[in-house]
Amino acid sequence: MALILVLVSDRNSHRVLGHWLMPEHDVVGREPHEPLDDLGEVDLVLTDFVALVKQRAVLKSMKEAVSPVFFPVVVMLTRGEA
Repeated sequence: MALILVLVSDRNSHRVLGHWLMPEHDVVGREPHEPLDDLGEVDLVLTDFVALVKQRAVLKSMKEAVSPVFFPVVVMLTRGEA
């Protein structure tokens, strides 16, 4: 199973994504302001723009820690943010 970090600011989106992914994957959910230092390695990050901005430095460190392995980060945007 893949370990997926769901890092979104909207609680409803956070809940729905977690519910949708949990049957097939291990899901770790965090609020954008929560620390990520204790996570270790994850296989995928699903984030929104707000969380990406707040956690950019930590996500960059996580990416560098697994380099040269691919570190996928999917940024979800609303139509207004795109």
